[in-house]
Amino acid sequence: MAKKTSRKNTFPYATFVKDDNDLKGIVAYSLYKKAKIEYQAKLDKENVTSEEYDAKVSEWVKSKLLEGEIQRINEAAEMYLKEYVDWYRESSFPWKNSILASVMVTVVAIALSMGIACYNKFNPIELLKTAANNVSVELAQD
Repeated sequence: MAKKTSRKNTFPYATFVKDDNDLKGIVAYSLYKKAKIEYQAKLDKENVTSEEYDAKVSEWVKSKLLEGEIQRINEAAEMYLKEYVDWYRESSFPWKNSILASVMVTVVAIALSMGIACYNKFNPIELLKTAANNVSVELAQD
């Protein structure tokens, strides 16, 4: 099995995530990271040497950080978030216009995004505060 190096590569994170409130960037980085983990698992199955492993992973990272690939990953993240929001808006849940439900869905979405991102590159408390400040209240009229 190939040995992984312990080098920290923060450039991909900074490429996708512009600041602590960049939810689309966090999802984009998560999609990038998921693809990288899948590629590394593929290399592990090939049983390459440590040097080959490092070279192939490095080359893969470079290929994903080309402008066209960055744009493709960002578009995929935007589509992912749009589909989630559309699903929520179109859902037939009886509580979909409830303030409590809106807050719960927002918190769950943020928590999932933080879990997907995998790393403590942002402050979750500040992200939750920002989300809470941006919640708009719409009361349903029956």
